[in-house]
Amino acid sequence: MLDEAQESAGGEWESRDSPSPVSCALPGTGGDGVTFTGRRERSGPGLDETKIVAIADQLAEQGFEVGRAEIGPFTNVRGVMPDNEALYVLLEAGSNITTLSGQAACVPGDVNVELDRVKDELG
Repeated sequence: MLDEAQESAGGEWESRDSPSPVSCALPGTGGDGVTFTGRRERSGPGLDETKIVAIADQLAEQGFEVGRAEIGPFTNVRGVMPDNEALYVLLEAGSNITTLSGQAACVPGDVNVELDRVKDELG
């Protein structure tokens, strides 16, 4: 989802995604689950209104509940998946920097098992 939003925004992005798992509460049961986060940054001129609207529309088409707010010099667009609120995408568009952050859906799993798996993959 971050890749798609990043593509819609255009420009050169720096990935600050984290491979580390994060514990979360499973929707409906509240049991232990695991998720992953991501963050991308883009310096330079801000996004024009057309691109901001395109990203909001893209999230809505994917089933996210989308909200928009003007916070100081930033336009924030946040999409949250209604049936798994751990799953979200946040666009923060300012005049000199734009960030995209998000988190994957909370799924069954143990954060320690996932951490060991990530460590093995990264070698």
